[in-house]
Amino acid sequence: MTYLSLMKRIAAGLILFFCAASDLHAQETYFNKADYERKVFFGSIVLGMNAAQIDGDTYSGFHKAGLNMGVGAYTRLSPKWLANIELLYSQKGARQINVYESPAVGTIPLGYRARLNYVEIPLTIQYLVYPKLHLGGGLSYSRLISDKEEIDSYTAYTTQTTEGTFRKQDINYLVSLQYQLYDNLFARVRYQYSMLSIRDGSRIPVDFHSGSQFNNLFAFHLICVF
Repeated sequence: MTYLSLMKRIAAGLILFFCAASDLHAQETYFNKADYERKVFFGSIVLGMNAAQIDGDTYSGFHKAGLNMGVGAYTRLSPKWLANIELLYSQKGARQINVYESPAVGTIPLGYRARLNYVEIPLTIQYLVYPKLHLGGGLSYSRLISDKEEIDSYTAYTTQTTEGTFRKQDINYLVSLQYQLYDNLFARVRYQYSMLSIRDGSRIPVDFHSGSQFNNLFAFHLICVF
């Protein structure tokens, strides 16, 4: 998926989200329906994607698209408050393609790619601003299960590949907006950022860092609650 295509999809999703939000008061939230007055716990299936970057790698832009999916559970604390915990597979990292003009061979595309695959456990508290619109905040713990970094070199026309240079643990703070699209189907936009550096400066390739590095991403989800 190209960066332009990703941005178009994100823009379209946000437009649909805020158009739907004009109907905030249309019905009660799924969690407070009369049928569930005595129900405290709810399960969920989460399907979505990340738009990610790594702060501190000398590049900018949420160019790295990745999966963000798994399962979760909600606990109703009161008619206005929910607690939410999830177990997710989350693909983070960075991606950048630059163009180098060589006097010898002409235009050469140069790429930088960092692929970080995590198992992630976000824990959030959500406040029902309106019956169908929930504002959330919390923390997320991630465990790195694989990483791969590739750097294209225009001098030798080769790709340098490194693995195992990122920290195994990542702790993020996060904020989210969640909207009830229909009955038990919700859409969510979540922003999260690393609280601690994900890699020591000594393990970052030369010329590819400007200090400590941090995961920085938006996640877009569809959630089915049951």
